[in-house]
Amino acid sequence: MDMIVPQSKQTWTDYAIPGAKALRDAFQRIAIVARYRSMADFAEQEIILPDGPYQGQRFRIARQPAHGAFFREVDSGNWFRYACTGPQQSGKTLAFVVIPILYHLFERNQTVLFGLPSMDMANDKWKLDIKPAIEASQFAKYLPRKGAGSNGGTPELIQFGNGSNLKFITAGGGDEKRAGFTGPILVVTEVSHLDQVGGTSDEATKLKQMEGRVRAYRASGQARIYLESTVTIEQGRIWQEWSNGTAGEVVIQCHACDEWMSPGRDNLIGWQDAETEDVAELNSRWACPCCGILFDDATRLKQLANCKVKHKGQLILPDGTITGQIVPSKTMGFRYSAATNTFVTAGIVGADEWKGAREVDQDNAEKELLQWTWALPAKPKEQDVEPLDFRTVMHRQSQWKRGLMPSDVVTIAAGVDVREKQLDWFVTAKRANGQPLCIDYGFEPVLREASDLKTALKQAIRYLQEKFDKGWEVEGRPGLRGIDIALIDIGWETDTIREGLNEHQLWRRAKGFGFKQHAGSSYVAPQNKNRQMHQIGEGWHDVILIRGNKRFRELENNADHWKRRVHQALTVAADSSAALLLPKTEKVEGRIEVAKQLTAERETTQFEVGKGTVRKWVQTFTRNHLLDACYMSFVGLSVAEYESEKARKKAENTPINGVISGKKAEPFVRKRK
Repeated sequence: MDMIVPQSKQTWTDYAIPGAKALRDAFQRIAIVARYRSMADFAEQEIILPDGPYQGQRFRIARQPAHGAFFREVDSGNWFRYACTGPQQSGKTLAFVVIPILYHLFERNQTVLFGLPSMDMANDKWKLDIKPAIEASQFAKYLPRKGAGSNGGTPELIQFGNGSNLKFITAGGGDEKRAGFTGPILVVTEVSHLDQVGGTSDEATKLKQMEGRVRAYRASGQARIYLESTVTIEQGRIWQEWSNGTAGEVVIQCHACDEWMSPGRDNLIGWQDAETEDVAELNSRWACPCCGILFDDATRLKQLANCKVKHKGQLILPDGTITGQIVPSKTMGFRYSAATNTFVTAGIVGADEWKGAREVDQDNAEKELLQWTWALPAKPKEQDVEPLDFRTVMHRQSQWKRGLMPSDVVTIAAGVDVREKQLDWFVTAKRANGQPLCIDYGFEPVLREASDLKTALKQAIRYLQEKFDKGWEVEGRPGLRGIDIALIDIGWETDTIREGLNEHQLWRRAKGFGFKQHAGSSYVAPQNKNRQMHQIGEGWHDVILIRGNKRFRELENNADHWKRRVHQALTVAADSSAALLLPKTEKVEGRIEVAKQLTAERETTQFEVGKGTVRKWVQTFTRNHLLDACYMSFVGLSVAEYESEKARKKAENTPINGVISGKKAEPFVRKRK
């Protein structure tokens, strides 16, 4: 077949050039160019707050300018690793964890690995933080309709409709749990607690194993690692990561001297000399650490609108120009504290400082203020805890004689320690101002001469129940008042004691765990309630056990914690509302014995490799039974307060008006004879 050549004087270029131009114009009209937004723009344009005081509103950097400073540092692209910390309840989880996760999942369509200490925490973070944020955004359409992440349960891998994946990896379990899935993005929360959860690893630390999953993406520049945690101690992981990185800190400019600064704990002025908490809150002001000028929160908020991040090696000039060479590091350390946290005021922090200075447990109060408010590490004690002197304790007497209590007592609790020859008991009454008073103590003999051990134990328990039910005198009132709750230790002859209580409504079975209790078993506080645990309190929880056709309810407690509380109550000034005082008596021998038993153990601290500074109890006197009975009475007061508050809330939620019938109405119907 012959080719027919058109009779035309135009060359092929006359057709090709217009065709190429038309094709180029078409591509320009329809081609989609992937231009990623900055993390700051993404946060303000896409994130809608699912809960809190601004629920339903869009995320705004102006509410917490420190978070905007963090996003600017991330968007600069100068680092691929970020170690971040800040005060509790300041939105740091949203800024350092949730927003980075959503940004990489939905803006960059990347796989994100989410590292946590445990899978229980993974479930909570997904249900309470991440999923609600997705549901409130336009990205809810990408949530899976079936499979992992769609309903209940603990997801390990969630696949979204846009093709991105969220993989949960934890510190618990074997190394293979952290080493079997890779991705370009790693976000780790509660970094400082990773090594407290996982088992022993022969490969490397758990964080390094997690970071190894993004190693393949380093060369291409895609890898990003975000580390977030509350500060613990100086040796804690997040503080080490922050300080060994750029150690960046949010700073503001003083309106008086133009220096860029971040007021620290010593620069909060006014609460120290206050006589009350209200006055402390009213008088608190910030002070510039450079020139000393005082300023209020209105000035501070204006300064924060122009806050900057100052890294190690940098200097910020009065005109805002940043000079100096940042220390070479792949990790951008980022920290803000109380002074750069808009969610608190000088008054709130000052009142917290005032209360903390007056707490019985000074170490714990100091730790909470440093870690939670100022984002600073707590300093562990390097010396042994000072032991109590029984000679001092024996003179700590109230004005009420043994067997007599003041009229303002609100709760009476007894603790009973069981041994072969006798039951040692200690009764503590809590006054309206919170002060614990010992109103009586002693022992009930176990008379084994006339019967076997089990029968004698049950008999001793019954005598003690009758004594506690009868009660003690109340100043200025007729009659006697009995106990509200009694705890008896079941660590020895457990089954006998269980049977001996005869379902007495006010008596509870208790078991202490700690350094000196039950072969040194540590107390493990449960995180959530379930069918076996209905109540979780301060250093205690209840457990429901079933033995055959019998059902037992028992209280497990942290013996070390409550012994510490007893010793703190014996240490504070005798005129303090937190002071434990003994009843007034002229019998010196009895006071000496009680004081020796209450101080029969002393708490010491020592450093252990792999654990850091740990506390242990050392027995210094052969008889410590009243100390055990005393701390159990303290647990009893805590349990009684917990149950009273629970009953009060239940009563408040009970409808007053309306009609009820059936079984719900039975308690309200007066039975007629």
